[in-house]
Amino acid sequence: MFIERATLSTGMINIHDICWGNDGLWVVNSMFSCLSKLSPDHSFVAAWVPSFISELKPENRCHLNGMALLDGVPRYATAFSESDTAQGWREELGNKGVLIDVVENKVIKSGISMPHSPRCHAGKVYYCASGDGDIHVYDPKSGTNRVLCELQGFTRGMTFFGDLMLVGTSTLRKSEEHIRFKANPRLLDGKSVCAIWLVNVNTGEVVGNLTFTGDVKQIYDIAVVPNSRKPELFQSSDALSSHIFEFCRG
Repeated sequence: MFIERATLSTGMINIHDICWGNDGLWVVNSMFSCLSKLSPDHSFVAAWVPSFISELKPENRCHLNGMALLDGVPRYATAFSESDTAQGWREELGNKGVLIDVVENKVIKSGISMPHSPRCHAGKVYYCASGDGDIHVYDPKSGTNRVLCELQGFTRGMTFFGDLMLVGTSTLRKSEEHIRFKANPRLLDGKSVCAIWLVNVNTGEVVGNLTFTGDVKQIYDIAVVPNSRKPELFQSSDALSSHIFEFCRG
């Protein structure tokens, strides 16, 4: 059972990936092009800025969106471009995306189509090349990169469960129709689907999928709730929330 404990006001910083680390909550602050920690004393604490961003301004310069933690600290990030001008990534939309080593603060892979959702798993870095509908694997030891699998939609959102990778795909939005995606039937001509895919992380084989219809067209991220069959979520506005307690003795 998940219950609201505290609220922090950040302002419109266009948060994308969000994750708990060793020293608190980390968010991708797309509006200010940085990785931030949240604090009750500030709207945000700018803790890391890509080397190609010259100043902190609410201009969404490179569309920084993805963040992978390793051992409780940010290790990799993704952005749509290396632009350092206001909304500059929109002018470079296509295959200008980058995978960034946060510790070294350097681009380690470029030419990616609209990357999202970097994740560290078993010594490798997995990420979505969303504009191609692909999942890529980067090996930090060898510096090599390969395509693990191709899916039928705009790939975004990823997690792991044993030997399975769970990946989300979304349908293309109206605002994205002008983008020159790689010509393949998985994305063009209305063939993209909103779904969750089960993929064998060792072979890239698609084991199965759950496809959504109706109004569900977009998936941003996926999480597995361990040791639970029917998790509940209560907001402070729910009547029952004032009668549910979890406490410890001081």
